[in-house]
Amino acid sequence: MSILTYIAEAGAKRGRAFSEKIPFAGYTFITPIGMLFVSCLIVANITAQKPIHIFFFNLPGGALIFPFLYIIANIVTEVYGYKWTRFLIWISLLCNILVLLYTLLTVSLPGASFWSHQADYQTTLGFVPLIIVASGISYLSGEYVNSYALSKLKILMKGRHLWSRVILSTAVGSVVDSFVFIPFVFFNTATLYEMCLLGLSLSIIKVGYEVLAIPLTYYAVNFLKTAEKSDVYDFNTKFTPFSMDLYYSDKEKNGATIIQFKQKSSADSHTA
Repeated sequence: MSILTYIAEAGAKRGRAFSEKIPFAGYTFITPIGMLFVSCLIVANITAQKPIHIFFFNLPGGALIFPFLYIIANIVTEVYGYKWTRFLIWISLLCNILVLLYTLLTVSLPGASFWSHQADYQTTLGFVPLIIVASGISYLSGEYVNSYALSKLKILMKGRHLWSRVILSTAVGSVVDSFVFIPFVFFNTATLYEMCLLGLSLSIIKVGYEVLAIPLTYYAVNFLKTAEKSDVYDFNTKFTPFSMDLYYSDKEKNGATIIQFKQKSSADSHTA
């Protein structure tokens, strides 16, 4: 057996085991949603270095696109469940590590003899690795808190009041995210007061986006629930961040049906 044949068979064996645990074929829209999620994070990190002034707020440059991560994460958690959001968070983090490593490589390599913009290039992109590291820590913290809160609130509220659940979960997650991220990026360029204002402004922007996006969230959630035949309730989920498990039982995928059945049974028992 050649080494290439051995490698191919090992890959196929691993792929079969992987496919049994991760039912990609069951969902149509999760891949493009994941691509959009990853793209938003990469763009937000690359543009975060420049502080911008919008109306009354001073914000990192990526602030206008970063809130879409929370909107997408809320939609994914509501339709596909916490496990899929956790999976997208890890995939986007790995993609950002690739951006970090390649940015470091291109900054450190000498430029061509006819190119005279090394200093400008280093000034523009040399700060990106720090932003990605800071974003990785803050983003992991904020997104996990957001998705965890939304999953628990969905069960607590029996799937009702989506608007209040996404606002509450985004508010909690964005505060954690913003106040972890800001000190990393602006520790040597802003005072404590200015960093607090930046963190507060960023949190307000994220929650504001979520409020404005509620009609879009309702439309997307109901479209995807119908198209994908999925309305996951994380009844038995282990909420550890350090897992790639994507399996949901049929009961969990149709959690709303179970809750409706329990409510009907309870009502029938009271009537009897």
